[in-house]
Amino acid sequence: MAIQGVTRLLLALGVSVPAGAPASAAEPNARYVIIVAPSTRTDGLQLDDLRRLFLGLRVDVDGQRLVPLNFPVGSSDRVAFDRKLLDMSPDSVGRYWVDRKIRGEGEPPRTVTSARVMKQLVAAVPGLVGYIRVDQLDPSVRVIVDQSGVAVLERP
Repeated sequence: MAIQGVTRLLLALGVSVPAGAPASAAEPNARYVIIVAPSTRTDGLQLDDLRRLFLGLRVDVDGQRLVPLNFPVGSSDRVAFDRKLLDMSPDSVGRYWVDRKIRGEGEPPRTVTSARVMKQLVAAVPGLVGYIRVDQLDPSVRVIVDQSGVAVLERP
């Protein structure tokens, strides 16, 4: 599916799918996993590729472009995820995106309002990549694991 089609679908689903509760409050030691649709190919995908993806750089796997989804700026899940994956504070992430925008180098990932919406979108659209807390997992999505079989954000 072309990026324009994904964008249209995201906008359509964002309007037609009830938002539910806002991104849930994260516990201080919450564990997160990065999720994709069960049919999304992730062979050879490395943690650095996922960092690049959430920093707005293009990542393709077997010819399929991956498209990241994020929670809103300042939400506890977003802050925790940015610290774990990107090793960046909210201020650093904000400055990064302002710099990229000024240079004309892209936009930040689209945001969703809840884990429920994140799972619905990721499950429905191959190529979308999101994240949720481990306790929010269900069979509708698949956790991205590294070559050792460990979920990428579950490392000690």
